[in-house]
Amino acid sequence: MDVTFTVNGRQASVAVDPAEPLLEVLRERLRLTGTKEGCNEGECGACTVLVDGLPLDSCIYSAAAASGRSIETVEGLTGLRVDHLAVIDFAGFEALVDAVDGIDVATGNGPIVSHLDGEAALKFVRQRQAEPLGDLDRVRQEQMALRALLVKTMSNGVLTDPAGLYRLLDAARSSVGVDDTLTNGRLRAVAAELRKVQPTAVRFVQAPIERWGSEGSQPVAYLAPYATELWSALRSDTLDTYLYQHSTG
Repeated sequence: MDVTFTVNGRQASVAVDPAEPLLEVLRERLRLTGTKEGCNEGECGACTVLVDGLPLDSCIYSAAAASGRSIETVEGLTGLRVDHLAVIDFAGFEALVDAVDGIDVATGNGPIVSHLDGEAALKFVRQRQAEPLGDLDRVRQEQMALRALLVKTMSNGVLTDPAGLYRLLDAARSSVGVDDTLTNGRLRAVAAELRKVQPTAVRFVQAPIERWGSEGSQPVAYLAPYATELWSALRSDTLDTYLYQHSTG
C-alpha cells in the first residue's frame, strides 16, 4: 500500500507493507538513520520520533498508521546526525557494575558515599517516585552511576589487569547492544580512545527543559527556546561556550 506523510517538513510518499514498522521506512527508504534500532520492543527509546507532536516508538508503530501525519525525527528536531547508539538492559547494567566490583555514589543529599553492587546500583538508577523532579532526578542518578562506573574502570587498573579486563569485556559483550552500522573495527577504535579519557574530563549535558505538560493523555517535556543553541554548539564543536553561558545542573 502507498502512504503519504510529512517528514521533517517535507512530504514523502512510499509503498509499505501493512505491518512494516515506521522505523524501517525511515531508516531504509528515507535514509534518516538518526532514528536507531535498539530493543525493538518500544522500551529503550532509541527509535523515538514525534508523530503529530507526540513521542512514539517507531519500532512498534506501523508506517501505514502514519499516513497523513506529520513526523519529526532527531535530524529535524536538532539538525544533527546521530551516528551510533549503544543500549544496555537492566541485567547487563548489573553485570557491568559487578564486573568492576561495585561503584561508589552519593545516594543522598549529604556527603555520605555508598558502595553499591550491581543489584543496588540498578535500584538506585531506577528510582524516581521518591525524587522531587521525577524522571529528571532519575537522569541525574543515571549520570552519577555512569561516572562512578567510569571512575572505577579507569582508576582501579581494570583496563591493565588481564583478569579484570576480561570480566569487564565479557559483561559488555553479552549485554551491550549497538546499532547495525557500528562495526567491530570502530568499536575497537572507540575502546582504544577511551583508555586516554580521564573521568574528570567527562561532562554530562541535558537538553534544557522549560516546563512539563501534556499532549492529550501523554505527559511531555517542553524544551526551552535556547535548546537550539545546544544543537548549534554540538554541530560547531563549541559546547564549552554553551556550558559557560547556560547552567545545565
